[in-house]
Amino acid sequence: MIKNTDKLIMLMDEIAIAKSRLQPHDTGHIHTSINWLQQRVEEVKKEIDGDMKYVEKDYQSLWDVAYEDGTIKGV
Repeated sequence: MIKNTDKLIMLMDEIAIAKSRLQPHDTGHIHTSINWLQQRVEEVKKEIDGDMKYVEKDYQSLWDVAYEDGTIKGV
């Protein structure tokens, strides 16, 4: 079974690849794919946050310390 963190990394990598292939014309299918992958990222983030609530009651959400591109603030 793939861990949710691994899924998240893979999805974000795929979004970056898809965005790099966008062109001014004829790439509507790529835009659609990016939107769907971004929805999956949000679902996986919720799953990870749900898992973290069982680990520690007062935690700082990963999404509070991570930038949109996946890098961690202050690192």
